[in-house]
Amino acid sequence: MMVLTGLSAVSVAVAAVSPLRLAQTPYVGVSCPAANVTTCGRVGVAVWLGRRGASEVVISLAGVRARLGPPPRDTSSPSWRGFVHLPLTKLGIPAVWDGEPSKTLMLRVRARYGAHWFVRTLAVPLSTGWG
Repeated sequence: MMVLTGLSAVSVAVAAVSPLRLAQTPYVGVSCPAANVTTCGRVGVAVWLGRRGASEVVISLAGVRARLGPPPRDTSSPSWRGFVHLPLTKLGIPAVWDGEPSKTLMLRVRARYGAHWFVRTLAVPLSTGWG
């Protein structure tokens, strides 16, 4: 791609990005020590990719970025998992929350296969629990 800067043209490398296929809807759930309490702000994220072989998965949930850990080799649930800390009360979730009213957050998932990144952004429901 050529970009004009003043009187000269500069060549800019553009990374190839393709749509990411997921095996199922990602799971996002509050992970505070006490049931139905959201004040710790810890949220777990699990992502099931549509194919194996990713070397890295990075998510952004409600604008907060995190790198997910790969699935264990000896598991029947091949999900990439990790945690983010969100200001849940600022997002409109009360300190004690039973899931009502429901809350949907924007999740961006990026998975790297070799030199290529695959990306998907979707709305996911926030669940009251993790694990």
